Amino acid sequence: MNALTPANQITLLRMLLIPAFVILVIYGYLGWALIAFIVAGLTDALDGLIARRLGQKSSLGAWLDPMADKLLAIATFVVLTAPGLGLANRIPIWLTVLIISRDIVIVLTVAIVNLAVGRRTFRPSIFGKLATAIYMVTATVAMFFNYLGYHSVLVDVLVYASLAITVISSLHYIKHAARIMDAPAMALFVSLGLLAGPPVLHAQTAPARQAVVETSAGTFVIDLAPEAAPNQVAYFTKVAQEGGYDGTTFHRVVKNGMVQGGDPLSKDPTKQSLYGTGGQNAVKAEARAAKMTRGSVAAVLVPGRPDSAGNQFFIVLADQPALDGQYTVFGHVSDGMEALMKLSETPVDANGVATARAEITRVTIRDTPPELFVHDTAEQLRGYRAVLDTSAGPITIEFFPDKAPETVRQFLRLADAGVYNGMAFHRVAPGFVIQTGALSSRPAPLTEKQQKLVHNLQPEFNDTKHVKGIVSMARGDDPGSASTSFFICTGTSPALDGVYTAFGRVVDGMTAVETIEAAPRTGETPDTRIDLRTVRVITPR
Repeated sequence: MNALTPANQITLLRMLLIPAFVILVIYGYLGWALIAFIVAGLTDALDGLIARRLGQKSSLGAWLDPMADKLLAIATFVVLTAPGLGLANRIPIWLTVLIISRDIVIVLTVAIVNLAVGRRTFRPSIFGKLATAIYMVTATVAMFFNYLGYHSVLVDVLVYASLAITVISSLHYIKHAARIMDAPAMALFVSLGLLAGPPVLHAQTAPARQAVVETSAGTFVIDLAPEAAPNQVAYFTKVAQEGGYDGTTFHRVVKNGMVQGGDPLSKDPTKQSLYGTGGQNAVKAEARAAKMTRGSVAAVLVPGRPDSAGNQFFIVLADQPALDGQYTVFGHVSDGMEALMKLSETPVDANGVATARAEITRVTIRDTPPELFVHDTAEQLRGYRAVLDTSAGPITIEFFPDKAPETVRQFLRLADAGVYNGMAFHRVAPGFVIQTGALSSRPAPLTEKQQKLVHNLQPEFNDTKHVKGIVSMARGDDPGSASTSFFICTGTSPALDGVYTAFGRVVDGMTAVETIEAAPRTGETPDTRIDLRTVRVITPR
C-alpha cells in the first residue's frame, strides 16, 4: 500500500494551511484566517474517517496526524498571544507557555522511557483528545470575535477551561506513564531526580498469553511470543481485544501449506479485489525468525518494506525453509492445527485467493492456562476421581498416587485432554479383566496436541494386590511399554501382582463393570461394541 494514502494527503494539507493561517492573521485578514482555521480543523476529522473506512491506517499517518494537530494548536496559540496585532481577544501568554510545556514534557517522557527500556506505547487518552478539542474551540471562538472586532467574556471562560483540561490531561498522562513503566524505567527517572524512588521495586514477569481464534472451520490456539516480537504481539493483542479480527477472513490459502488472514477489508465481501492491501504499515520492523517451522504465526509484510507489518498474519502448516530469516514470527500454534488444515482446503482461484469465505468469528486473548496435574503433589493427586461414561453405565475410579504417582498423573492428563473419549472396551475376559484404552478403538484420530501427550510409561510396580475392582496399566512384553491401555480386574489375579502397575480402584459402578464382563463375545472380543464415551476428571467436594 502506498504510504501517501488519501488520508495522509489530507493531513499534509492541514500542515500546509498552518503557515497560511499565521500569515493571514499577521496581515489582518482575520475572516480568511478564520476560514483557513476551520478548514484545517475539518481535515482533522476527515483524515481519520477516511483511514478507518478504507482500512488504510498507516505508521506514517500515526505520526503525521498528531504532529499536524500539535503544530496547528501551537501555531494558533502563539499567533493569538503575540502583541502588536491589534487583536480584541488575545490568548494569555501563561496559557500558551503551559500548553507548549505540557507537550514538551510528554515528548521527553516518551523518549526517555523508550530509550531506557525499549518501545512502549503511549496512546492518546480521552483527556488528551478532550484537551485538543477544547484548544480548537477556544481558538475558533477567539478568532470569530477577533473578526467581529470586540472582546467576549466567552473567550475568557474558554481560556480557563483550557487551563483546567491542560492540568487534568497532564496528571492523567503522568498516571498512565507510571502504570506502564517497569522497574528499570522507574529507576532511570529516580536517577535523573525526576521521581522519588519507592521503598521497594519488585520485578514481575508478565504471564504467558494465548490467542484463541474461533473460525468457521474450528478453533485454534496461538501461544504468543512477546520475547521475540513485542511490538507485533502488542499490536495483534490490541486489534483482537477491540474486535478488529471478528468477521475477517483467511483470504489467501495454500492447501496443507499456509493460510493468511486478518485484513480488515475482508469484512466486506464487496471489496474482495482489495483483500490483502488493508491493515498495513502499523508496526516497525522487528527481529526475523531464523526458522519458519510448522505452526509459526508471522506478520505479513509488503515486499521490500520492513516497516509494513500490521493486522495481517499468516500461519505455515509445514516447515518452510524458503522463508527462514525473512519474517517476524510472533507466535506458534499450540492447538487446533486440524482446523487450520481444513481452512487451507478452502477453494481458491488461479492466484491462490480464496473464493469462499473462511471466516474468523472471534479472537480472544487470555492468560495461558496452567498445565493441570503436572506439578501436583501425591496428596493433591489423591483428591481426584475419574468417571468413565460407558454404554453399560458410569464407573468411578479413585487413585493410588502414593503407589504410582507418575502413572496417575499421566492418566489424569490423558483423560483431561480427551484422549480416552470415543474408545471401546476391546477385551473382555470373565473372571479376569475388562480392558480399554487402545488408540485403535477410537473412530477419530488424536489431535496433534493429544498425540504429544501420549508416550510410554516407566513401570511403577507396587505391592497392590490385583483383586476385583483394581485398575492397572496394560503393557506388552516390555515392562516399559504401558501407554494408554488399562484394565479393570473382575477377579483375583495374583499372577499380575508386582509385574503390572496398579494405580487405582473402582469405588462406584461395579454393576457396570459386571455388565461389561457379561457381554456376549467371541473369544475375548465383544460381539457388540461397548463404548467408553468419555472419561471425566472430577474433584470431590
